[in-house]
Amino acid sequence: MAVGEGATPTREVILIEAELCFAENGFDGTSLNDIAGAVGIRRSSVLHHFPSKEAIYKEVFDRALAGWILQVDAATDSPVQGWEKVDLVLTAGFTFFMENSQFVRIVRREALDGGRRLGVDLGACAHVARAAGCVVGPRRIAARPAEWHSIRRDR
Repeated sequence: MAVGEGATPTREVILIEAELCFAENGFDGTSLNDIAGAVGIRRSSVLHHFPSKEAIYKEVFDRALAGWILQVDAATDSPVQGWEKVDLVLTAGFTFFMENSQFVRIVRREALDGGRRLGVDLGACAHVARAAGCVVGPRRIAARPAEWHSIRRDR
């Protein structure tokens, strides 16, 4: 997706293309030059918008995670009860995954790598969500997405 006049802002295009690159090649297999080439800009232009490849990766992950949280959270807000609600929440989650296959691939790679790229324990995030009183979606955490990164491995 090349950057053009009247098109999507460069920063947004970088994130879109980076997500595709990370999903296809993983973090280690993706370079800033790969991302820049996919966008149609120079590496230095990518670094104008982001301080590092790690920062791009973190933002790609955070944005997708926030999208999942919003979709599942909307389902948990439904007034339906019982199995109908369970079905609604699960359908919302799986629909998000079907519509965001790149995110699924990135999460799978991240989980297999032990969450070392983001410094986040994905299992602990799920535990915090359950502890927040949510069936599936982390309702209270959704209002404060930065809290997802408070579960850091380096602490």
